[in-house]
Amino acid sequence: MKQATKGLVNLYKTSGMMKTAALSLFDHYTKHISTPDNIQGQESMYILNCYRGGLMKAIPYEGTAYKYDVDSHYPAIMASLINFPLINDGQVNFLEYPPNTRVSGKMLFQDFVDLLYSVKYETVKHDNIFVSGFARISPFLTAAARSKMANLILENVDDISFLFLNFFLLFYFYFFNFKKNI
Repeated sequence: MKQATKGLVNLYKTSGMMKTAALSLFDHYTKHISTPDNIQGQESMYILNCYRGGLMKAIPYEGTAYKYDVDSHYPAIMASLINFPLINDGQVNFLEYPPNTRVSGKMLFQDFVDLLYSVKYETVKHDNIFVSGFARISPFLTAAARSKMANLILENVDDISFLFLNFFLLFYFYFFNFKKNI
């Protein structure tokens, strides 16, 4: 990994912990951005609650099925420019940050994603610690990924035997025009 990333990812320095190495790499690419405040209290609760209700479906099925896996779904969203429409449903569902504190996902993640995508299939040990104020963007990434997946499967939803996050099984072969469907 160290050689493939020209020393930017060094698992010896992070005791083989990939998440720690990823955070170190992310810090390397975002040194020019002010470090955000820690996430605490009510804001923490809102962010944690954003992960409920992921797309899942499973029905018993025997026979031929075709697996569709949206490879690198999250990295592609991280490196893109995302716009989210606001939903006014009378519920508190929006945390607004002042314009001078906002940074685009493309600015935050493009170089990070480009480097890690090139070495993504190398086997590494994972740890469970990833702490950063930049985690504020994770609910938006999750929402964008769920929205794109929902749009992709919408016309075939009755024929899906299994659905989990970024892959699904169909009873038949279907050609997806990703430019059209996503």
